[in-house]
Amino acid sequence: MTAFALPAFYDGRVRINLAGRERYGKVAPERYSSACEEVATLIRDCRDPSTGETIVSRLERYGGRNPTSIGPTESDLLVEFRSAPLSLIHPTIGQIGPVPYRRTGGHTGAHGFAFVTGQGIVPGDYGLRSTFDIVPTIIDLLEIPLPTALSGATLLSKARNSIVSFGQ
Repeated sequence: MTAFALPAFYDGRVRINLAGRERYGKVAPERYSSACEEVATLIRDCRDPSTGETIVSRLERYGGRNPTSIGPTESDLLVEFRSAPLSLIHPTIGQIGPVPYRRTGGHTGAHGFAFVTGQGIVPGDYGLRSTFDIVPTIIDLLEIPLPTALSGATLLSKARNSIVSFGQ
C-alpha cells in the first residue's frame, strides 16, 4: 500500500510506505511529495454524511525534504478531525461506516459506576468510592486472598449487591 495509519487516539496519523525507510517500502523517494499530496487530497475530500462537512479541521505534513529524518514511529501526515464522525463518505470511493465509537474508558467525566450482584449481596447505593476499590472488590468476589500491597478496599465489606459511583 502507498500509506498506512499509525495508532492514535484523537487525531489521524498517516505514514507513507517509503522505499528505503520502511522494510517493504513501495513509494520511491522521488514520489514521496506527490504521495503525501495524494493521501492528503483523499482525506480532505472525505465528508461527514450526517452534515456534509469536511472531516478535516487541519492537516499537516512532517516529512519535509528529508522524510528519512522522521523517527520510526512518527507520521508523515497529521490529521486533526473537525468532529468525531461515525462514518465518512468520499465522492469516488463511497461510504465507510458507520462504526461504533471506541470507548477506552476513563474519559467521560468525573464519575463512573459499578454494579455488583450476587448471592448474599444486599441491593443499595453505597455512595461515591475510589476507583482503586474495583480491583480489591473483584479479588474479593473471586474469594482469593487480597494482596497486602494493594491500593483500595473491597466494596463488599459494607454490602453485597450494590450500585456504587466511583470518583477519579
